[in-house]
Amino acid sequence: MRLHHLAFRATNVATTVAFYRDVLGLNVIRSDERSTWLASGAVVIMIEPREANEPSRNEDLDLVAFATTNEERRNWPERMTSMGLTIEGETEKTLYLRDPDGRRVGLSSYLFG
Repeated sequence: MRLHHLAFRATNVATTVAFYRDVLGLNVIRSDERSTWLASGAVVIMIEPREANEPSRNEDLDLVAFATTNEERRNWPERMTSMGLTIEGETEKTLYLRDPDGRRVGLSSYLFG
């Protein structure tokens, strides 16, 4: 099995898409009234509107982590600060922040294997 896609519900689709596109550098590959799709390697991230009756995101510890290099990892704190973003936590290999909907996002240079 391999990961096919992730679907994220968003209070404001445009703001959430801007985060993944402008902050993380993902490319929009499809957009219509129902959702916007962004490419993250071979995985698609779908940003869809959250309905009014759906629960909002809690600031839980669930995580979606994106791969970065050690060099890029060292440059992320300055870039985040310049964009007005807050680093929520940090380990030797991973930075943690929140997307506009409160979803925990990691930027990790940890190599498996």
